[in-house]
Amino acid sequence: MNKKLTIILTIKGRHLHSLRWMWHANKIKLPFPIIIADGEVDPSIERILDNKRNFPNINYQYIRYKDLTVKDYYFKRMDAISRVKTSYVISVDNDDFLITSGLDLLIDFLDNNSDYVGAQARIAGFKLINNNSEFSNVQGVIKKWSEKYIDNEWYDPLNFDEDIGYERVRKLLENPRSIYYCLFRTNDYYKVSKEIYERNPCLNICELYSQIRFLSIGKVYTESNTFSYTRQQDTSQRLGYSEDIIAAFINTSLAEDIKTLFPYALEQMDNICPKNRKELLGLITSFYSNDLKKSFISSTLQQKYRLLFRIKNILSNLSYYFKGLTGLKIFLNHKSKKPYFLNRKSLQTYEFLQISYSLNDNLFSAFVIKNAPLLLKKKLLEND
Repeated sequence: MNKKLTIILTIKGRHLHSLRWMWHANKIKLPFPIIIADGEVDPSIERILDNKRNFPNINYQYIRYKDLTVKDYYFKRMDAISRVKTSYVISVDNDDFLITSGLDLLIDFLDNNSDYVGAQARIAGFKLINNNSEFSNVQGVIKKWSEKYIDNEWYDPLNFDEDIGYERVRKLLENPRSIYYCLFRTNDYYKVSKEIYERNPCLNICELYSQIRFLSIGKVYTESNTFSYTRQQDTSQRLGYSEDIIAAFINTSLAEDIKTLFPYALEQMDNICPKNRKELLGLITSFYSNDLKKSFISSTLQQKYRLLFRIKNILSNLSYYFKGLTGLKIFLNHKSKKPYFLNRKSLQTYEFLQISYSLNDNLFSAFVIKNAPLLLKKKLLEND
């Protein structure tokens, strides 16, 4: 058991995905302690997770929470992090998978670079094919792998290695990147999560605020030649208390949070002069202003030109599919009947293949049918 990193699995709903995540973790003997923070306790899930004989190859705690509001969600995250005993922590979603060889590299990097607050590798993506309505989007054959979860700059590798916090934050605002799935130093992760819980901002502002706070504390490294995480596409979850950017401006404290929360974040930054603080606040305002404009225009056009947008989405998907998927697409050697990858180290290849097998594992299906038949009935009702 690796005693340097803890996995926090934050869940709310998508119960079959939670079981799938645990099944795979147990199958590969995930070598890190796990804290499951469950905000929507289901009797079937509770019964299965309480019996640790179901997943004997992993070390986990199952913690129940009430997650009905944004404040509840922030508390769930903060409290789960407060239970971590290791130096590093990573938060994961139940529809995604970890690449442990990539995590090991990141642990070594943070061990040897104390000025870095976090580290991540590349984040891959995958889609499933499954005609079984009981296990739709949960089990099936992988339709495609992609070397980026989403084909835009948000998932392009970029290091934030400037010595001054102001320069790191400015770089983020001028070149937006996701650092949500980093390994973070536990004390810093708890500090930022506690700030968010205490100030209770609109959910839409949470990720950018976190990024700015992490980069004000230290550097963030991205390993561009390996993977540490893979996300399932087309399963993004909109929580009951989350809203799109337009609705958030109307129904939540988003506008006020922009005026109050980010100045607070910048005040925590060492050695920033009033001129630089003003510049960063201007970039933050522009960030949300542009986001709102894009969302409004897109929403308006989709309502007015629905057919045109359907054609656009079809063409976009075709373009995405034929981009080559360098380094992740599975090819099949018809002579040996053994799948293999291109341009990836053998250990990472093996881990991606393990994910593929878990996603199409009849033993998992049998386990769910035997131990959680009510979840399958709920799934069928959701699909109707």
